[in-house]
Amino acid sequence: MNRRRVVSRAAICSKTVSCLGFTLGIRCCEQGLLVVQRLSTREEAAQFKDPERLLVDMENAAYDRARLYLRQTEQALLAYEEGSRSFDAGFEGALCIEGTPFQKAVWRAAREIPYGETVSYGELADRIGYAGASRGVGGALHQNRMLIFIPCHRIVGSDGRMVGFGAGLDMKKALLIHERAQMELL
Repeated sequence: MNRRRVVSRAAICSKTVSCLGFTLGIRCCEQGLLVVQRLSTREEAAQFKDPERLLVDMENAAYDRARLYLRQTEQALLAYEEGSRSFDAGFEGALCIEGTPFQKAVWRAAREIPYGETVSYGELADRIGYAGASRGVGGALHQNRMLIFIPCHRIVGSDGRMVGFGAGLDMKKALLIHERAQMELL
């Protein structure tokens, strides 16, 4: 019997892209963007290589919507790489964000941090009404499945140092350098 593996309750297409020299995996469903993550190994990348359906018997219209979100995500990442500060405009309703109310509050606040700027974990905790919950904020950011679109790379330690980035501090540094360089061009 030839069965396809179900990856997620609604994930129906995925692919790999390059952004700032890093390989990213994108996964979309008919409702929008599910995942943007850094891929560090061949095994991780293999999970995102096949842009075909990941669920059996999906309607063609649903698959077409997922492919549209996949193309839009790829275009947004290209715009980010080229320096657009509004690269994710229009994605607000198309991010399929799943998490606890606290995680969602953290991720929403992270999206409000302006391009090229940083805030500390403690400051972000204060912004969402949880003063002193910097570790909780860090834990929520570590669960972020949408790199760049939920810009957890813009959150730094209380002393301004780059700490705690699930995709690696080398990527966090590259993203911040890229954003700051684009801001200097203004």
